[in-house]
Amino acid sequence: MATLNPTPLNPAEIGSSHVSGTRSGSPTQQGVLMGEITLAASRIAQLAVMAQDLSNVDPDVDALLAVMHTLAQRVGWMAEVANAEMGGVPFISASVEDWLLPPAFSRGGVSSTAAALNSAEV
Repeated sequence: MATLNPTPLNPAEIGSSHVSGTRSGSPTQQGVLMGEITLAASRIAQLAVMAQDLSNVDPDVDALLAVMHTLAQRVGWMAEVANAEMGGVPFISASVEDWLLPPAFSRGGVSSTAAALNSAEV
């Protein structure tokens, strides 16, 4: 199996505004960027599941796809949290359950902790 050796980013190649910690762009532009990250992460997670369904041959490939799926879910959820912190509305779902738990959890009638608590009998 091939080993990935990512090359570290060189700040001089990126540009000083990106590494100085200064914010650039309007809140609307930042929200759009968070939305793009959210949607891309969701698509990557979906593609990883689809690839797992097709691969059923090599356990190493299945393991790598499972890790890719989990990382994409986490990135998407973190983008949703960042967007909410900037005052934006969720692009997919702000619920950690919707992002990190399997789809069967949502199909079971519970899409978030709030829904579960609201439906519980007291």
